[in-house]
Amino acid sequence: MRLTYSSDVGRHARRVLRKMAEAKQNWSMLETTLLLNILKECRIGERLDGRKVRNSDLFNQVHEKLTESGVSRSVEQIKNRWKSLKSLFYKAKLSMNTGGAAPISFPFYHLMDEIMEGRPLSGGDDTGLDFEFPEDSLTGTQDNTYDEVHIKSEETEDSSSPQPEDDAWEDNYSEPPAKKRRKPSSGYAKLLNDWSAQQRAFLQSMEQHHEGNMQREEKLLSKFLDDSTRSTERLLGKLFDGLGSLFPQGCSTAQQSPAQDSHVPQAHHPQISDQPSNPVTEMQLPPHQGEPLSVVDMHTGGEPLRIILSGYPHVRGDSVLAKRRYVREHLDHFRRVLMFEPRGHSDMYGALIVDSELPEADMAVLFMHNEGYSTMCGHAVIALGRFAVDYKLVKEPQSPETQVNIHCPCGLVKAFVQYSEGKTGGVRFHSVPAFAFATDVTVRIGGFGEVTVDISYGGAFYAFVSAQKFGLDVTKSRTRDLVDAATAVTNAVKSQMKLYHPTSDDLAFLYGTILTDGKDQYSSEPTANVCVFAEAQVDRSPTGSGVTARVALQYHKGLIQLNQTRTFQSGATGSQFTGRAVEETKCGDFNAVVVEVAGQAFYTGVSHFVQESKDKLTHGFLLK
Repeated sequence: MRLTYSSDVGRHARRVLRKMAEAKQNWSMLETTLLLNILKECRIGERLDGRKVRNSDLFNQVHEKLTESGVSRSVEQIKNRWKSLKSLFYKAKLSMNTGGAAPISFPFYHLMDEIMEGRPLSGGDDTGLDFEFPEDSLTGTQDNTYDEVHIKSEETEDSSSPQPEDDAWEDNYSEPPAKKRRKPSSGYAKLLNDWSAQQRAFLQSMEQHHEGNMQREEKLLSKFLDDSTRSTERLLGKLFDGLGSLFPQGCSTAQQSPAQDSHVPQAHHPQISDQPSNPVTEMQLPPHQGEPLSVVDMHTGGEPLRIILSGYPHVRGDSVLAKRRYVREHLDHFRRVLMFEPRGHSDMYGALIVDSELPEADMAVLFMHNEGYSTMCGHAVIALGRFAVDYKLVKEPQSPETQVNIHCPCGLVKAFVQYSEGKTGGVRFHSVPAFAFATDVTVRIGGFGEVTVDISYGGAFYAFVSAQKFGLDVTKSRTRDLVDAATAVTNAVKSQMKLYHPTSDDLAFLYGTILTDGKDQYSSEPTANVCVFAEAQVDRSPTGSGVTARVALQYHKGLIQLNQTRTFQSGATGSQFTGRAVEETKCGDFNAVVVEVAGQAFYTGVSHFVQESKDKLTHGFLLK
């Protein structure tokens, strides 16, 4: 192994630059799934047959589709991601064909297999897709937001194998044919083995020395790039200050920073528009520090839902409940950034998509609000069901309904999304087992005396009480008065009652209080309620998990029968959900029911949020 300093340093510098560029843009599980589905639509397997021909138009098309879906990636990043996924796929496929070897875990194996259309392992002469393609040497190993970094291969590389020097070499390299050699004599063989051992020891020491040099060079390059970035930002700041003094009235074009290569797409979704798409207006991100947070905003019955696409760190934990504990203890500042002002408000609601430990789940989700993290949210499930189909998180959609299995902290919830002619519509879901925990419980409330309440579970625990006991009307009274009454009930129940859940202590807490119009007996007329949860947060919708718990309570009291559908109306906005008990079941010792809740969600926008280190309010605030 001969080392030429100038060529090695130059080649290594290029690799370091590529690694650093990619490390700033980690690919999340959601982004990777979206990329592969777009590549599948574009039939990349056919269009890229023949490795010596690169189809730039294809990757430009993929870049446009990703941008329209709210994911900001350059064409070069898309190419490198495809190379890395292709290499990992063939390694996993090769391990499955190797007798006695443990198969490599690769989360996108089946989707990649569909894209590659069952191409056999080969050297690339026939299919043009080479399983020996050495992308790992270019892209490196980075801490992605899923377990791809844990993929291990038992293969080892011979120290004498050729190393790639640039991209062109990768496209044209092929292994030279092995030469037949005469078997050496035993004495000569011993001498040769001794000499080989000495050579290996020498090469190993040289490699260790070279690795030390590379680490030092990487630190120097990193410092150089950071210093250059800061210098460029100062120069641009002075330039824009000068322009501002020359043009105090502003100018017709928006200020753009050439230092950023991410783009913000126009807030629309290409899959669901009734009109032909117009060219996307791209706008560069402003100066910022750290990874931008990309989101899709929706609402269900007026209640907002901010779905986080990218920018969140990797969430650790071997279960969804463990992940919920992890974000609460280690990543809570990201919740405040996205939920609080100035990017959100005191009644904002969010959903972070994570990996599930359940094989039947299409996705898992962590819910967040102004106080922390809930265990169930019906309005969010309705929105996420539609989002999952539109953003291709499930396999081939089916008409008239597509099932989406959503793993919530409270358990697996099955959503059914209306789907026809490529468009999504209303959503219904089947809840986890819901049950009445306690009925006609008397609690002492300051200023109101003793009040009788019911406690019921629908993925989260709620206290139920008629607003009339406080002289209020859920559809006419001031929201502030309803909030004060509901908050007083919540505080009284928390201090005077201990809740219990058969499956997990993480579920045994009171989420909020629902004030009703008192019309619990079954009727074809709507019944109204207002839910106040977390830190005095008001639900604009009829509350999906609250409807679940209320139906379970009415069924327990004999006020409603199986498959009798009731309409539940929000006292805040007038929006409506329907609910019905569809099946009797058990939850520990509790008699329970599975409840079906139905509603409609709508898209409101796509956003990219950034932070600046000098912003003292960057982590958010709330006005109470």
